[in-house]
Amino acid sequence: MKRIVMIVLSLLIPLNVYCQAEEFDNKLVLGTVDDFPPFFYKVDGKLTGIDIDVLNEAAKRIGVAIKIKAYPWKRVMKLVEKGTIDGGFAAFKTKEREEFCLYAEILHFEEFQLFVRKGNELRYSDISELYGKTIGKDRWVFVGDEFEKTAKEGEIRLEEISDLNIPNMRKLLNAGRLDAAIGDLGVMMYYFKSLGMEKDIVPIGPVGKKKGAYLILSKVSSLRDKIGLQNKFRAVLQQIKEDGTYQGIFERHTK
Repeated sequence: MKRIVMIVLSLLIPLNVYCQAEEFDNKLVLGTVDDFPPFFYKVDGKLTGIDIDVLNEAAKRIGVAIKIKAYPWKRVMKLVEKGTIDGGFAAFKTKEREEFCLYAEILHFEEFQLFVRKGNELRYSDISELYGKTIGKDRWVFVGDEFEKTAKEGEIRLEEISDLNIPNMRKLLNAGRLDAAIGDLGVMMYYFKSLGMEKDIVPIGPVGKKKGAYLILSKVSSLRDKIGLQNKFRAVLQQIKEDGTYQGIFERHTK
């Protein structure tokens, strides 16, 4: 009878939510950058942000411990590729990355916009109107197939800046060395507001499509049952969005 009761109780526990930490590994090491507010950034030397809080909540529900480390984005991807760390965030889905990444779930969406200095607005409705212009963007950000193809063909002059160095972007815009800059709408507005420049540099339109940025797991790290952990994160992150937890975290970092 005792065995029957235990079986019945086990069926009542949501299999896609909680599990024992030892089912996977003692600690999951994830890499990210520290300069992409409001999703991940540093306050008094400590990493915080929407994605940080969401992942900590997901890990608690799953029953795993996580450690989040900050690196330049290029290094995050290299460490994931080599399996030196167990995963990273938040990464767009590309064919190249699918060779070494398991995509767990979208953490947030990013919308790239074209930014210009106020009073120096461009006529812009499609990529062709950027021909001959000098455009700044983060070196490691993939904007979209059409933009990347146009830049590679030399129709657009790129001024690439490492790891979203907004102060440098601002200087280049103010000095007239850039006709425009590309960046995520929320992140750029956050930085320009913090610099007191939200009225001086303005968005004039989207570049490419809105894209999901994922939590990824390394295919070659020492993690056990990677597919199982991928599925656990996918289920719990969806649950966090559906039960209102995500909205509460989002509002805490944006209001």
